[in-house]
Amino acid sequence: MRERQVLLRDAAYDFLPLSDHSQKERFTLHNKVENNTYNGKLILRILVKSPLHVGSSQQEFDQEGNVTKRHMRRNQTPVIPGSSLKGAVRSIAEAVSYSCAVSVPNPILKNLLPPGNKSRCSPTNGKLCITCSIFGMIGAGGYKGKVNFGEFTLKSGNTIPKKFPSMESPFKDYPDYNKNKELMPERFDVSKEKDRKKPYKYYGNERLYYCKACEDGDCQNCTKWEYWEHITEAGKTRDLEFRGRKFYSTDREKNPDNAVKKDSVDKTTYEMLEPGSILEGEITFQNLREEEGRLLAYALNIGDHFNMKLGYGKPYGYGKIEITVLDAENMGKRYLTGKNINKDLVKKWAEEYRKDSGIKNTIERFEQMMKKVQ
Repeated sequence: MRERQVLLRDAAYDFLPLSDHSQKERFTLHNKVENNTYNGKLILRILVKSPLHVGSSQQEFDQEGNVTKRHMRRNQTPVIPGSSLKGAVRSIAEAVSYSCAVSVPNPILKNLLPPGNKSRCSPTNGKLCITCSIFGMIGAGGYKGKVNFGEFTLKSGNTIPKKFPSMESPFKDYPDYNKNKELMPERFDVSKEKDRKKPYKYYGNERLYYCKACEDGDCQNCTKWEYWEHITEAGKTRDLEFRGRKFYSTDREKNPDNAVKKDSVDKTTYEMLEPGSILEGEITFQNLREEEGRLLAYALNIGDHFNMKLGYGKPYGYGKIEITVLDAENMGKRYLTGKNINKDLVKKWAEEYRKDSGIKNTIERFEQMMKKVQ
C-alpha cells in the first residue's frame, strides 16, 4: 500500500507568483538623516480575530505527562514579540513589491527562480531592493534596515486552552542529487517495479513547491508517482520553476474540528489569546522614503483589506489579526529635517499603494488569496 501523501488541492496554502525582476536603489546609512524622508513612530493596536498562539520556551506538565505550551510573556503579561510581527509584515512586503529573490535551501534551486531575479540583495554594491531597505538584511555586510518593531503588550482579553489536530512538518525533502545519485530521475526505468518504489518512497513532495515538468498537467491532483513519470520523461532538460511565495490562504483553511480523526489530535495544549483581545505597541523608523512608507503601510494591512496571520496554527485559520494606527509621532523636528507624518497620511499611503499600477495585478491576487470571509 502506498504511503499517504499531500496533494496540492488539499494543501492549506497557495502561492503568489514571484516577481520577474527586482528594483534596487541606493540606501542610506544610519549615521545621518536624509532630507525629504520621514522619521517618527507609529503607535499601533492589534485586534485578535481568531485564537492566536506565539510560542515560547515555557511549558507545563500535568500528572499524566500532557504538556501545555504557554504563549509568549513579558513579566507574566502575554505579548507579541516585535520580531514575530516584523516577519509577517516583511513576507507580505516582499510578495507585493519588486523585491529581491526568495532564499532557497540549495544553490542548485536558484536555477528555478525567474531569470531576471535570481539573487538576494547585498549592501556591498550600494543598492538594496525596497524590502531590504525597509527591513534590513543579514549576510554580505548586513544592513539594519529603517524600521524597528517594538513588543506588543496585551491590554485587554484573556487566554484560552486549545488542542489542534496534528500538523505535518513543512516538506524539506528537496532532492540532493550530489548525495543521492541513485535517485536521479534519468536512471529510473518506470516499467520496473523496483524502480517505481524508489522515487515514490524518498522524494516527490517537492512538487508541491516547484514544478513545470509537463506543460498541461493537473498540478492540483498530481501524485508523487505521476510527478516522477513526468520528470523521468522530460529528463535533464525539464523546465522546473517555483510556484511562488507561500501563504496560508483563507479559502483553503481546514476546520480543526473535522480535519482529522480524533486519535490524531495532538496531545499538546496551546495557550492562545482569545478573539477580541487587544494588544498595543509601536514601530519606529528613520529615513523612510515616501514609496517605502506606502509599502510598509500596505504590508501592515492598514485599512484591513486582507487577512493577516501570525503564530501557530495558520492552516486552521488561527492567528488572524487586524492592525490599526492609534497615533503617529513625527520626530523629524528633533533632527531639524525630514517631513511631517500623521495617522491620516499612513492610511492614505496604504490606499495609494493598493492602486499602484506597477504591481496592481499581484496585489489583487494576494487580496483574493487572503480575502476576508464573513
